Amino acid sequence: MILYKSSDTVIQWDGLKSVRTGLYVSAATMTFTIKDVDGAALAGATNVAMSYIAADGKYQGTLQSTVALGVVGTHYFCEITVTSGADLAFRRIPCVVQYKGAN
Repeated sequence: MILYKSSDTVIQWDGLKSVRTGLYVSAATMTFTIKDVDGAALAGATNVAMSYIAADGKYQGTLQSTVALGVVGTHYFCEITVTSGADLAFRRIPCVVQYKGAN
């Protein structure tokens, strides 16, 4: 996943389904935290709420442009935590910093 330096970055989870029913989940509590490779959370990027945006289990949250990311090429992890009733889910996604428009 790319984290855009000096620009807002949309963090997204697609297709959240209940492990019990197989149906898409529309009422989960979902947050993300950006951590450096040593496991330290970045200021302003801790437990950021993600909102339900589509009927296919899509959730999004925004990493604000004001979060102080490292230089281009710096590696982080995006940790997403989900709670939906008794169901829990977690993703840890490797990330790298780039400027928007850079390939």
